[in-house]
Amino acid sequence: MSAKQRLGHASLTRRNVGSSPTPRNRLLVSLWSPPAQERPTLGVVTFNRKQADLVEEAIQRHARTDADFLQVYERERERTEGGEDMGFFVKNVENVQGDERDVIVFRELTA
Repeated sequence: MSAKQRLGHASLTRRNVGSSPTPRNRLLVSLWSPPAQERPTLGVVTFNRKQADLVEEAIQRHARTDADFLQVYERERERTEGGEDMGFFVKNVENVQGDERDVIVFRELTA
């Protein structure tokens, strides 16, 4: 299986439906696998709102099928440090200004 097939690259639309994360999203799983106090804060940035919605939908689909992932996902979305919101987010590039996280994944969805 090629890298493009594993990532699901299939659509030529602006939304790139086939490019959203698959349920086997290894990046989130690996970043969220350490104990809670050792996990980096995390955000995902896309080029536009439609792509951000697709990424969020794919992550939520995976969370509905994996109880352990759901638990960590919910905890990370609500994460605070020193009273400041440090929760996981998926945003388009126009709406991410000022958000600081340990890890920012810039998700370029291409066909």
